Amino acid sequence: MIILLLLLLTNSAHGFFDIQELTTDVLRRLPLDFSIAVKDIAEGLPTKSMTIVRGNSSNIRTRDLYALLCLLNEHNIQVINLNIITRVNKEKYYKFLRKALDISEERTSLILCEPYECELILSELTESNLIHRTILYLFYWPYGHVSETFLMTMREAMRVAVITNPRESVFRIYYNQATPDRLNRLTLVNWWSGRLYKSPLLPPAERVYRDFKGRVFEVPVLHAPPWHFVKYNNDSTITVTGGRDDKLLSLMSKKLNFRYRYYDPPDRSQGSSISNNGTFKGTLGLIWKRTADFFLGDVTMTWERLQAVEFSFLTLADSGAFLTHAPAKLSETLAIIRPFQWEVWPLVCATLLVTGPALWIVIAAPSLWQKRECDQLGLFNTCCWFTTTLFLRQSSSKEPSSTHKARLVSVLISLGATYVIGDMYSANLTSLLARPARERPIGTLQALEEAMRDYGYELVVESHSSSLTILENGTGVYGRLAQLMRRQRIQRVRNVEIGVRLVLTHRNVAVLGGRETLYYDTERFGSHNFHLSEKLYTRYSAIALQIGCPYLETFNDVVMTLFEAGILGKMTTDEYKNLPEQSRRSEPVTESDRQSNDIVDSTAQSQTPGESTKGLEPVSLRMLRGAFCLLGIGHLLAAVALAFEIQIHRRSKQKRQKELNEERKTHKLLVISKAIILLNRGCQRVAANVYSEIDKALGPPIKLGERFNETEYITDFSISALAATSLLNHLKNIQDSLLETITNIHNGNLNIHLINPQQLQRELGIISGQLAKEVTLPIDNLQTNMAMIYHLLKVKAVITEQYLIFEIKVPLISRDSYILYNIIPIPQQNGKNMATLLPIEDHVAINIQKDSYVPIAQRDWDHCIARDSTTYLCRLKTPMYKLQSDVDFCVKDDNDPIQCKTVTASCRNQWISLTTTNQYLHFCCHQCRLKTLCGDEVTAQILKGTNIVQLQEDCMITTENATIYAHKQQHSVMKVSPTIEPIFIAPINNIINLTIPSDKDLNFTLSTTPLLKELERKIKDLEKESAISEENDMSIHDIHHYTLIYGLWGVSIIAASVYLCRRVRCRRQAAAASSAAAEADRCRPESHNSVLSSARVIVNECSAQVKSEPCYKDRGTSPVLKKISFSEPL
Repeated sequence: MIILLLLLLTNSAHGFFDIQELTTDVLRRLPLDFSIAVKDIAEGLPTKSMTIVRGNSSNIRTRDLYALLCLLNEHNIQVINLNIITRVNKEKYYKFLRKALDISEERTSLILCEPYECELILSELTESNLIHRTILYLFYWPYGHVSETFLMTMREAMRVAVITNPRESVFRIYYNQATPDRLNRLTLVNWWSGRLYKSPLLPPAERVYRDFKGRVFEVPVLHAPPWHFVKYNNDSTITVTGGRDDKLLSLMSKKLNFRYRYYDPPDRSQGSSISNNGTFKGTLGLIWKRTADFFLGDVTMTWERLQAVEFSFLTLADSGAFLTHAPAKLSETLAIIRPFQWEVWPLVCATLLVTGPALWIVIAAPSLWQKRECDQLGLFNTCCWFTTTLFLRQSSSKEPSSTHKARLVSVLISLGATYVIGDMYSANLTSLLARPARERPIGTLQALEEAMRDYGYELVVESHSSSLTILENGTGVYGRLAQLMRRQRIQRVRNVEIGVRLVLTHRNVAVLGGRETLYYDTERFGSHNFHLSEKLYTRYSAIALQIGCPYLETFNDVVMTLFEAGILGKMTTDEYKNLPEQSRRSEPVTESDRQSNDIVDSTAQSQTPGESTKGLEPVSLRMLRGAFCLLGIGHLLAAVALAFEIQIHRRSKQKRQKELNEERKTHKLLVISKAIILLNRGCQRVAANVYSEIDKALGPPIKLGERFNETEYITDFSISALAATSLLNHLKNIQDSLLETITNIHNGNLNIHLINPQQLQRELGIISGQLAKEVTLPIDNLQTNMAMIYHLLKVKAVITEQYLIFEIKVPLISRDSYILYNIIPIPQQNGKNMATLLPIEDHVAINIQKDSYVPIAQRDWDHCIARDSTTYLCRLKTPMYKLQSDVDFCVKDDNDPIQCKTVTASCRNQWISLTTTNQYLHFCCHQCRLKTLCGDEVTAQILKGTNIVQLQEDCMITTENATIYAHKQQHSVMKVSPTIEPIFIAPINNIINLTIPSDKDLNFTLSTTPLLKELERKIKDLEKESAISEENDMSIHDIHHYTLIYGLWGVSIIAASVYLCRRVRCRRQAAAASSAAAEADRCRPESHNSVLSSARVIVNECSAQVKSEPCYKDRGTSPVLKKISFSEPL
């Protein structure tokens, strides 16, 4: 009894102590031997400094704290005592930790507080991302088990250790990075009872993460050949079919014993940097948010990315480059002038022009002081033609002079023309014809800038890539390239492969990216189609991991081993070998910089033959087009010269003939003039007599001069009237232009008289260069699509005392594109009623990524502006909603938010016209009969439920109450094979799948009262009871039914029996008759009657056999009796 009582008292005292400790909210004292344990823990880490952090829930006795600080200082451990009760001190502590992250210095913090404050501090450290492998957080947990909230707040990259005191002078150390596969868990790694159980205190990460024990990693993957080949399926799943990095990850998983599962990241991009609003898009953003474990691919290490993730040892040493289309061959027509550069041809022509006069001066110089008479002009002509024949390698037997000086100069000219000019020209022309020249390639950034500025080239980069970051943050030529890119409609592509395809299809497009990736894509798509620039800058790719990742060094060891052993280079080489045979046999890609020391470059060059190893092309007539053109030009010039000579000869002949004609004409004119003078005198006399008689008859005479003046006045007035009319017409045209301009300005439209197209294009180019990267002009190309912007511009005008000011508003659009869909709810029939989902709007716009949508009402749609036949510009006045589920596209039910509101009405047939021409959505209640008339063919069909009907041209559909005619498109079509029109369903329907719940009774509204539900239950119970009673009772109709069936079976059996009996009897009679006839033939002599009787018997037998055949019973055919032949005549 005494022993039991003592035990009870002891237990009660111990329980009282626990209750006291649990009820307090402040840590007031440290347990026994805590200072010595902390000292041993600090030495076992080991660490040279420790930060003791006390929070709001910590009010430790001074002597306990002083003993702890003194003991640590005595053992050369630097101590920082920090009380984070105030917000300022807490920010200082966090700043102290951030500084450690910047300088990569180790920090160890001992946090002394109550459990609830430990949870709060751990949560703040996680939100501030103060997580790294160099920072260790030691939490003292005074009592109880570690809470689940504390465990779920921990991150794998955060080093967290918890010290507990299960009993007096005993301390246990739990660590979160003790096992590689158990996340958010603390594992007992050491304990102290007078001394540490083992040293070091915590297990090293190299030993822990040497074997992941089958842990499954969630790894995002992007399609980026040759690193990853990803196939995107229609059911939103992906399939990785290979790639260099896929092989690398598979090899690492086997080495480290882990598994991985690929998934498709939301943005399908890598991510470049942390934006101003504190977000990081792309796959690296997922790692920054610590939702993805790591990312393996063509990830370039940049300073911006290092602020968000950590990188392993490099997996690829690459360089930046850009890819353009292969230089085109130069025109072979001009090949005859291409052997010499344009600077040489003027000198050659000058030499040709100078040699003739020089030779003439040498020959004609002695005649100047000898004063001999000679034909200098003829000599000059002969010298010029002689030198021309030497240069053109024509035979000439006539020498200008036989003197030694002339012959010496002629020999010198002949040698220069033959061996200096002629042979060099022939050699260069032969090489150019054998290997045609090409355009100058774009191999440097300066050349690319010139091409973009002057020749309309466009540069595209991968979205959220390191190349984009270099352009956005670069200066000099990179900054100028970024400014030129802002004028483009398309600046970014989803991946490098799409950019290479753009280069393949468009000659004026260039793509910037990694040189190795670009080289591989060129080998895939035919390297003879591309030109790779020189190396721009060095870039290194590695595995991206979370900041503070504990297994970084483990990954580094494996990657370094593979890199040093050459296995990574061998993997990359194997990807080139996996290319199709036709790709590897294509011509090598032209490069501006052929000097490369990379393993992959040398391997790729060894796979394809060099330019020098290819055979020369034979000369064809196509290469000699220039010679034929030159020959044609020579013939044309000769014809022109001949025509010119003929014209000169004709003109000289006509001149002589004209002089003779002038003399004859002068003589004739003299004779005619005399006759005219005599005739004028006679006429004047007659006219004077006639005028005098007229004047006498009409009245007083009027002077002839006054009549001439009146005529002149009338003429001047007519001319002035015509001039005034022309001026008024011109003013009217100006007035019409002004009225048209004012009318357009009043309506807010731009008139072409305000600003000419060249000035508008120049101003728009300036505006485009100063725009932010989020907006752009509403047209793709200012050079070719200027006509599409006029109807989008809005104009306002203001009149002041001195000026007329016009304001032209240019609309700017965002780079986000949306696809507009028409929501058509499909009714569901239930008896005589039909139920239809109620959509949020008739139209909805969904972005390209299919994760956001905007409902568009009819009033908003009316204000949209049509840029072209397929693109509309709309002003978004409603918020942009996140696409979470299918219920977002319908009006939600008030009682059940996860269901859509339905409208119940009487069932009726519906014909809804779709966007495609002659395509309709048809809903039918029960069954619908319709006829299709296509030319002379009429087809009757029966439709049920919902159908999509495609109506061909020259066809029509008739129903009971409607007729639908096909829309005829006026064009001619010749078909050589049958055509089956596929029904196109928008891809968004694979995502949206709104249905009416099957367990929802459509005959009742949503406001069904409990009384109606109770009534419905009772009705169903009565129906079940009546069904059971009907199954147990047999009605009179059932008896009649069974009697009729049995009677029909009996009649059928009796009829079959009678038929079989009569057939057997008929066969027996026929056999008896045939045997009797045979005996009669043997007994009686042959006669005419016997033959006839036997013939009749045979005919009767044949007739009976024919009648018994199945063909005789078939009334639809006409059986033919067998022909009977007799051996003897009747």
